Amino acid sequence: MKTLTVLLLSVLLMFALINVISGTPVAAPEASAVADADPEADPRFGGILKILKKVLPKAIKVAAEMAPPQNEKK
Repeated sequence: MKTLTVLLLSVLLMFALINVISGTPVAAPEASAVADADPEADPRFGGILKILKKVLPKAIKVAAEMAPPQNEKK
């Protein structure tokens, strides 16, 4: 069950990243120079960062809930 959840989360993240990358127009050369100076200015990387800021905390929370307690003795 844990493997399936991790697989589904990774597939969802992959589709979200593909959607952001393919949905943004190609930057003009002058915009590219700005993007090199500031990664957040590039719409592709800015979109990816926004998605990661939303998805990673939720994924970490789900993984923490699924992990067995560390103080259990077998």
